[in-house]
Amino acid sequence: MHYQSDITSFSDKIWTRDEIERWLGKRFSGNTILMPTDDFYGKLQTKKELEEFCNELKKIYKIRKNITYSFSPDIKAPGRCSYVDNRLSLILPMYYLGLPLMAAAGCSHLLAHAMLLSEKKIHIDKQEDERLSDLATIYAGLGVVQINGSMRGGLRSYIKQSNSKSAVIGYFNVGQYSARLRHYIHDRDFNLKKATFHTVPWLQRYISSAKPHPAQKLPNFVSSAKKRTLRSLYSVIASATIIIVLIILLLLGTIFSPVNTDKELKLLKSSATELRLAYDGCISRYQKLQEELPADEISSVRLLSYEQNRCKSLENRYNNLSNEYNKRLKNL
Repeated sequence: MHYQSDITSFSDKIWTRDEIERWLGKRFSGNTILMPTDDFYGKLQTKKELEEFCNELKKIYKIRKNITYSFSPDIKAPGRCSYVDNRLSLILPMYYLGLPLMAAAGCSHLLAHAMLLSEKKIHIDKQEDERLSDLATIYAGLGVVQINGSMRGGLRSYIKQSNSKSAVIGYFNVGQYSARLRHYIHDRDFNLKKATFHTVPWLQRYISSAKPHPAQKLPNFVSSAKKRTLRSLYSVIASATIIIVLIILLLLGTIFSPVNTDKELKLLKSSATELRLAYDGCISRYQKLQEELPADEISSVRLLSYEQNRCKSLENRYNNLSNEYNKRLKNL
């Protein structure tokens, strides 16, 4: 739930989904479908810029009450809307600053809650309330704004499926929200193809299969997003190519490099000789301890057992190296 309220009753009026949807249709009957441009998003780098932006969206939602804004580094997207003591307030995530597409979608969703709260059009089911807030963003003409901020973008968003959930859409997943947006655009006799010009590349497939005409100048936020995604794709391809080449070279080096070289054989022989000397020294020490230590003491038994195990370990390592040396020598 993205809101809190002290409203508990509405003059004994229980609002149904259909009634609220009809109310939304009537309230926004004159609204056009907003196609966001570079000027619409602006920079949104400071708190003041984001507050001013939210106030512009507030006009679109026809909210008459004043709204106070605050920012928190701890709150998650889309933020929180509060309507207590007849006062509206929005708490926005701090990381919205510098993320204009996500910030615009998050503010739009919160303001949809604010509108429904201030007009007391709240459904008794909280999940249904989230659904109606999502629909309110579409009825207000801000559906394209909402869908643009529903995924952070880049190559990963291209891979995501339509059933992916979004932090700035309350109830629907991305595919469900897009389907309702398409129907709304179609019902308003608006060109779906034109809507794709104002939609970020990784979400265009959810709006329309039509591709922008090459001569059509796309908004900078769309073309820049496309370039970033292509750079990300090229980076992944380049990295994968380098890894594949390195693996091939490694395999080729293993296949064609001489396995039995004089250097390797000398190293094996030297290691085996050192282990043999260590084993002989261990046996001598073990035999000497057997002669010197009293056989009836527990400490003597433990020390002799330790030395015996150490000698056995050295013997096994020596035998393994000797077998490896003889095997390679035989294959020359």
